[in-house]
Amino acid sequence: DNSRFYRVVPTWVVQFGVAGNPDLAQALEHAYIENDPIISDVHNDQAYMTYSAAYSESGDMGINRTTELFINLEDHRELDSMGFTPIGKVISGFSEVVEKFYAGYGE
Repeated sequence: DNSRFYRVVPTWVVQFGVAGNPDLAQALEHAYIENDPIISDVHNDQAYMTYSAAYSESGDMGINRTTELFINLEDHRELDSMGFTPIGKVISGFSEVVEKFYAGYGE
């Protein structure tokens, strides 16, 4: 469906979740999902997957989860207290696949 991993930042994240179909991507752009609760024993460690956030112009996170997610390439526990609760973990193929995504395009 032409969906892509569209952001790869070495030592930071691999990001994905925008629909490959432009009409669907536009329809989902503001289809917000309730924020996940912060769970104290789940962390933004390497290989954990978390919803991205869309900040308002005022910088307030509010209810802002959409279809975009990221996979942590290293531990980033500083995100835990900011409301980024991991929802899953890459359990196979992390070093063989995820860490090898091309990062040459930059931000």
